[in-house]
Amino acid sequence: NLGVYHPSWVQATATIPRMEFVGPVTDRPAEQYCFLRERLDELAFAEADADEWDSNWWQVSRHVSVAELGESVMSAFENHALPWFDKYSKLEDAVAYLDREYIGKNNAWLEKISAMCGQALLGNLDRAGALYAAALKESVNRNEMQKEFADWRKAHGIVAPA
Repeated sequence: NLGVYHPSWVQATATIPRMEFVGPVTDRPAEQYCFLRERLDELAFAEADADEWDSNWWQVSRHVSVAELGESVMSAFENHALPWFDKYSKLEDAVAYLDREYIGKNNAWLEKISAMCGQALLGNLDRAGALYAAALKESVNRNEMQKEFADWRKAHGIVAPA
């Protein structure tokens, strides 16, 4: 599992109760605390036919050459993971990716909220408001969500949807 971590993005969400899972800013974050997350196999085998995908995953058995397996994993890391890390190393690019990737998907309210926080951090308040509205629409507990985000939205200048 891979993750891109931007300390300023994490810091911007530190006071939101629903975002406590990202934890405090750290020098050595675990993947689960990153707003952008991906699996190496999904990056490496993205072009593979869906029916063939399972066969492309690294199989381990007593018949597998450890050296060849290691070469394959390192090749995937160098050719897919490193470019992915580089592509999203700038906060603006990471926020844009999260915003673009999840805005049309249902049940992705947390990703939309994460993108909202990033857009607010970048000063894109109208977009942050639209993302909040989209997330609120999907939330199973809208009233609680509105309460939890009210102070944060006001502090960052995000207008609540009408």
